[in-house]
Amino acid sequence: TRYSDSFVNHLYTTPSGEVAEAVVAFNSKTKAVTLSFSEKNDPRNAAEIMKAAFGPEAGGHKGIAGSPRGMELEAEEAVSKVHSIIEWGSVTA
Repeated sequence: TRYSDSFVNHLYTTPSGEVAEAVVAFNSKTKAVTLSFSEKNDPRNAAEIMKAAFGPEAGGHKGIAGSPRGMELEAEEAVSKVHSIIEWGSVTA
């Protein structure tokens, strides 16, 4: 999970050198959340996960997706929604 006022979904390596499978990023400027997967062939679908979390207006692509444009979210609640879907594997197609 990353919190920033700019795009950070390409930063899969943590400051300690650990490589993450995914980045859930909350943008403090736009109040939006995005999800991206580091592996091109990851079986999870970021667009479907975001639609499950935030409704049909959310979306993007299999590898990266975001909350609906213009929807302002609270950081902890938004990140928690995305994490719960990823952890439980509710959406994998």
